[in-house]
Amino acid sequence: FDGGWHTLTININRTGLIYAAPFGVVDGATIENLKVAGTIRTDNKFAGGILGWVNNTDDTRETHINNCISVVNIESSTNGDGSHGGFAGQVEKGLLRFENCAFEGSITGDLTDKCAGFVSWRQGQVEYNNCTMAGTISIHNNPSIADNTANFHRNGEGTFTNAYYITPSAQLATQGTEITSSATAPTNGLYRKYTVSANNYYVPSVTISELDNSTTTIFSYTGSVIPVNPVV
Repeated sequence: FDGGWHTLTININRTGLIYAAPFGVVDGATIENLKVAGTIRTDNKFAGGILGWVNNTDDTRETHINNCISVVNIESSTNGDGSHGGFAGQVEKGLLRFENCAFEGSITGDLTDKCAGFVSWRQGQVEYNNCTMAGTISIHNNPSIADNTANFHRNGEGTFTNAYYITPSAQLATQGTEITSSATAPTNGLYRKYTVSANNYYVPSVTISELDNSTTTIFSYTGSVIPVNPVV
């Protein structure tokens, strides 16, 4: 699915069902050049700003998310394990690879546990290249859960190349590298100046400036199926 540098604005209210996301289930898909904004309200598990369930057919299959920004606000009333992610709820098989992506939204839920900035629950493999976690996670503070929150994903290791976060997670803060408003701009050409809230941060270049253009076409999404043409 090529978003053509457009913004997909969503308003999803999903009751009693898992995988609340614009793309509920994918297998070997490529989604690129897309900004997703809006709100997801859920009382179940595995909500994601773009993907619900990455269920590649087998461990050799790959799903790719390229040049995407999630500015989705996930509002959870789930009591207990929510496993919501800024980009994806769950990766079950194969590889999910992020290239030039940023999460700038939020995940909230006073009763909800176990959420992460990009992928909440990893069983397959996850790779990040030039990615930034610039969003917020405000959920139930449960110190008895070792990985209740994470900057990028929960449950195991991943591959991080130029992966950065702004606010450390309560747990697993070692995922990626922290950036601050006083950081010096690197000189290796991989970065641009990028504004978050009222502060300036230096983060990996996303190379999708078209998404910030006020003339960007807005497509409203309220729950209809969006076809995905897998790229194998």
